[in-house]
Amino acid sequence: MKISASENQKPYLLMVPPWLGNNLSFNPLIKILNLSYECIVVELPGFGFKPEIKGAKHSILEYEKVLDEEISKLSADRKLYVLGCSMGCSIIATYLHKNRNGGMRKIASCVFLSPLLHEIKLDQKSKFMINFLLLKTPLPNLIKNACKYRVFRRLLFFMGDNNLKSIDWNVADKYALGFIPKVSTNAIIESTLSAIKFKWPEGLFINIPTKVIYGRADSLYKDNPPESYASKFVNDFSIDAYAGGYHFLLLQKAETTAFDIRNFLEKY
Repeated sequence: MKISASENQKPYLLMVPPWLGNNLSFNPLIKILNLSYECIVVELPGFGFKPEIKGAKHSILEYEKVLDEEISKLSADRKLYVLGCSMGCSIIATYLHKNRNGGMRKIASCVFLSPLLHEIKLDQKSKFMINFLLLKTPLPNLIKNACKYRVFRRLLFFMGDNNLKSIDWNVADKYALGFIPKVSTNAIIESTLSAIKFKWPEGLFINIPTKVIYGRADSLYKDNPPESYASKFVNDFSIDAYAGGYHFLLLQKAETTAFDIRNFLEKY
């Protein structure tokens, strides 16, 4: 999906959504960033607005092919930035690693929101929720239908972090109601397994300027804050850690995040 302004020479900002995400995921950011960039959201198959992949797994490796295809459509005359959120960061990293020896469209800089830079180590509660989700039953469909009700939307967004007071529910409710009923059951199951098992490619090293933004209260970073290992993957990076921020920064601190992104991209 493309959301563009009247001017057609703005830099591209290609946005790769998180797990189960689509263009609705980035609406809070696009409202601000679209003033300076032509924001293009990569629609991932099975996540609401693009049909699921027939005969292939809904995995990070398959989604990288979708990203590659979208980048190939863009004009080479305009500057390109990329932004990923959560699983979207892993998709971008896979693309960068695959094209590390040349042949890649030049990317000016990169932004990672709540990236999964390390192998996920789930606590017991999260393991229970994931196993519950992946049962080979109609459960994923029940989850999609349950999200029509506010209490279940609360559980969906904060299965791991549980801070219901920090989220902008006016935004979150529109987000869930808009896409959850359209998400493919296969995409839910297969992409979840792919994200949990995914390890960043061995030898991956990103040589473009990169901004990492995450929430200090995000349970994924309890034992592995990005400051402790980002240098293993990225040559030129800066980090913004939001106090009280959780994994869903797009629904929690969208305006702050958008301005921080814009200030970073303007340097390149």
